Amino acid sequence: MNKIEESVEQLSKVMKTTMDKVINSDRDTFLKLNPVKEESELKELTEFEIIKDKLKVIQNENTKYNNEKYILERKYLELLQDKCKENIGRCFKKIQNGEVISYCRIINIDKAIPQMRGNPLFNECQYPSIWFKYPYNNSKIPFYENDLFSGAWGNGNDILGKCRGIEYEEISSEEFIEKFEEVNELWVDKIKGVK
Repeated sequence: MNKIEESVEQLSKVMKTTMDKVINSDRDTFLKLNPVKEESELKELTEFEIIKDKLKVIQNENTKYNNEKYILERKYLELLQDKCKENIGRCFKKIQNGEVISYCRIINIDKAIPQMRGNPLFNECQYPSIWFKYPYNNSKIPFYENDLFSGAWGNGNDILGKCRGIEYEEISSEEFIEKFEEVNELWVDKIKGVK
């Protein structure tokens, strides 16, 4: 026997030993889940049964991890919502081409949208806010609710706003209330017919 034949024979033995270990480990897994009464039943194990059992084990593991993932995602959502609530009460003025065109105050966080499967959808960048145009333009209802996105303070981006020359500047609550009261008085006077 030459060296090539010896190498091939050794390789064959190693492969056979490896395959025997794989088959036996599959059978061991099968036996853990499906104990057999007699040794003869073990010999009759087919490849189909072994693969079916392996799939069952994998499916059980997947279910376990999916449940754990669901719980972690739920907790993450709660913590994220708490973090977003820190922005409630922040006030901004909206400036276009150097002139103030409106004011807003964040009044809530985005509502989570329930899903048929999995956790609710939540937009951490979207904040319902109360707005009013400035200066007062004789409108019938100067105050309205609209969303402010976190791109206003640099957490995200506002590409369309930047293209239109819009930027936001954070202001104090006192400045917001002062401008709110100014617009409110003008609106009340309009309704009363004073001006």
